[in-house]
Amino acid sequence: ISFQVILSAPPYQQENHKFGASVDEMRELALNDEIENLILEEIEKEGGALGMKNLEKFVKKYGFDKIKEVLTNMKEEKKLFRHEDGDIYTHEPEK
Repeated sequence: ISFQVILSAPPYQQENHKFGASVDEMRELALNDEIENLILEEIEKEGGALGMKNLEKFVKKYGFDKIKEVLTNMKEEKKLFRHEDGDIYTHEPEK
């Protein structure tokens, strides 16, 4: 079964699939991955560091809580680091 099929399934087919996640959970994971990739692309575009102002367009599109959730997950997974001046990096800043 493809992810496209899972993500486009109508609500009445929202049962648990072999991976143990419902269609809604799969959609949520796909959205989080999409946002994560957009953030990483923006960091790369900006030369490896990103100020919080650069995230405004993502907040407008996805909402503050969703961006905060994705950033928190990325930080916990060591995909992002926060510098003391507030910028976020894809590598641990030197102290």
